[in-house]
Amino acid sequence: MSVTLKRIVFMWTPINNPMHHRPFESGLTPQSINMIENATRGGLNTGIENLAPVASHVLRPANQSKGLVEMPYGWGEGRYAVMAMFETSNALATTIDVLTGYTSYAGITPSGAVDTQMQIFFNGHTTARPTHNVVGGRRTSTIVSDGTRQVLKPIMVRDPHTPHHVNGEVMLRPVDTMAYLNRESEFMSGALQPGDIDTRSTMNLPYVTAKRDSTISTHYLSSVMGARKAAAVLNQEAVMNDYNSSGDGSAYLAGYMASNDSIREFDGAASALVNKLISQSSFGAGMPVTVGEMQAIWPNFSDDRVKEIIMPPKGAITSRTDTEGWGGSTLETTVAYSLCHLVPAIMSKMLLTQLSFVMDNRTLDRRVNLGITGAIPMADLLDMEYRLESTRMALMSELSGMLAGMGVGDYTIKVQCNTMSTLDITLMLNGATYASEFSAPAYCDAIYTPVISTTESSLKTISNDLGRLLDDVYQHSGNTVHY
Repeated sequence: MSVTLKRIVFMWTPINNPMHHRPFESGLTPQSINMIENATRGGLNTGIENLAPVASHVLRPANQSKGLVEMPYGWGEGRYAVMAMFETSNALATTIDVLTGYTSYAGITPSGAVDTQMQIFFNGHTTARPTHNVVGGRRTSTIVSDGTRQVLKPIMVRDPHTPHHVNGEVMLRPVDTMAYLNRESEFMSGALQPGDIDTRSTMNLPYVTAKRDSTISTHYLSSVMGARKAAAVLNQEAVMNDYNSSGDGSAYLAGYMASNDSIREFDGAASALVNKLISQSSFGAGMPVTVGEMQAIWPNFSDDRVKEIIMPPKGAITSRTDTEGWGGSTLETTVAYSLCHLVPAIMSKMLLTQLSFVMDNRTLDRRVNLGITGAIPMADLLDMEYRLESTRMALMSELSGMLAGMGVGDYTIKVQCNTMSTLDITLMLNGATYASEFSAPAYCDAIYTPVISTTESSLKTISNDLGRLLDDVYQHSGNTVHY
């Protein structure tokens, strides 16, 4: 099996305000349980469109900042964003891997020489495959995404009021919450002993990822509830017996849910590219790879037909620190932070590297208008018109539901996102006559992801709340097994 480097791009990025740590928090109440039950018709319809207006009442990023997230070499360090495209081929198929990330510092000379000691921290991993169709007797090809995810590593969070740092190594992905419920059940039964390691949910692996959808409350709940339905169908008799004895069916089913396709995470051990990086470089377990190591693995790295360096244009803005900071607890900050994850998730799924759009509902009938004003794909794509319309519909559906659930009435939102640079957001919410401007580094969104926490109690609370939600919705509705 061959793994070929097809393209690598280094793009200079401006300096941004430091990002803050806002992990997921749950707010389960009898009212929010009823809202979920009604919106999904007792857990039957768990699609995005049903959950979008209500998901944030159960799960959302923290309103209050938990501290500053530390950046390798500091937020004031100039650096380049990186996009590397690989092609993996065997006798049966060809797959495409796109790794995105950032360098430790700006180690590229004006002449284009790249410092071999400069480190590359990978932040995102998108897998895709080429597809071929015959339309009107003509054969056409395009690329379809097979999955997009953040590459996780332990983070360090600094309290802005003290010199103390806290490590963030507790993951809050859907698979982690279900694995937690399953572990608690297994410990109580004696099947697991203290000290046993659950490889489904640990940072102590060479390669750990989170589906980008998992950073969006709506998708998070949809995947968990979908996995709950699938697990119950496969275990009908056991579920009924468990409900009759303890009323805690989700704890029993959690082990099956953790292995369900809707929440199971990417297996790096099955990736030829990931294995090649881990075996032939210092990459792995949160560690970066150096430019020199990349050159040694792929000698065509320095070929000008493969490597592209995008220097800052003359007169370019070198800093975006004149925008709003990320430590506030305002509604605007909360909405902007959610956009920082929702927009790149949709873009990566559609294989876009740049996207700009305007969305508003400041009309007499509150009709939502969304217009895409620009887009650039990762590679040449023949179906761009279809992708842009799909992107527009996804943004309009998910954003309008999310905003309604967060208590936003009227709004005007402008977004410009370059996944290799910044995500610039302008907001006017709830009758505001002035705009709030935010700018986030899109190339490193995995270090300020909401699916990492500094405390085990966060995982315990979210897991137990989700277990209670699932049991209450399905048991109360009578849709325990038969859907």
